[in-house]
Amino acid sequence: MNKKGLSHVDWVISFGIFVIFVLLLFIWFGPSLTTEFSDEYLGEIAVEGFKDASYHEVYNYPIFFEVANEVHDCEINVKGMSGLGINIENIFLIDNNDSEVSNVTIHNDNLIFLTSVNPGSVYEYNMYVSDYFNNTHPSANGSSVEYNATLGVGERLYGFSEKRFNDLSSLDYSDFKAELKYPLNRDASVYVYDSVDFSTLLFNYNVSEPTADDNVYVVSWSDVLINESGGIEQITVLIKTW
Repeated sequence: MNKKGLSHVDWVISFGIFVIFVLLLFIWFGPSLTTEFSDEYLGEIAVEGFKDASYHEVYNYPIFFEVANEVHDCEINVKGMSGLGINIENIFLIDNNDSEVSNVTIHNDNLIFLTSVNPGSVYEYNMYVSDYFNNTHPSANGSSVEYNATLGVGERLYGFSEKRFNDLSSLDYSDFKAELKYPLNRDASVYVYDSVDFSTLLFNYNVSEPTADDNVYVVSWSDVLINESGGIEQITVLIKTW
């Protein structure tokens, strides 16, 4: 056999040794690849991903106004809307009795709504704004009246969104974990309870359940649910990872 043939045989042998070496690496270290995340780190991923996917910011803007005379369905115009980046679908207006003001319109820089109040009193209404609201309102078209109206400074609220969680829980399991940026080869489940005593389960996503052999890591915390009318309710969130 000539030198060229020997060189070819040597290359084949070397390549075969390399392949065997790589296979041995997978055999030796393969099991550790499935446990590269610590229990605490998996819990942190799940918590952060859950909040990113199912929480929302809600801004509460107080509106103060006083009318000069009593008129049923009087029309109030409040300036300052254009700087807030809002639209008619992402607002919810509440009167001083915590009832929804249904007849609301946004036109250019003005928030226009209908109300019926007594003259000489200062009223505070609250306009709640969230990118995840999806409200519809009848147009406002009422009687003119003399009044003074002022838009107050907004307050930022942050908490659990029922609408966002419903969107999240409608996903299949793989998409659910992808939305949480959670490892696809690991498991997680989420439970949201009323108040702090775990007495009433409000929402959950538990497609997979741990077995007796799984090492389950549990994270829980107290928080708030903010609904589309700006109402705030105490909740407890519990997340299992394994």
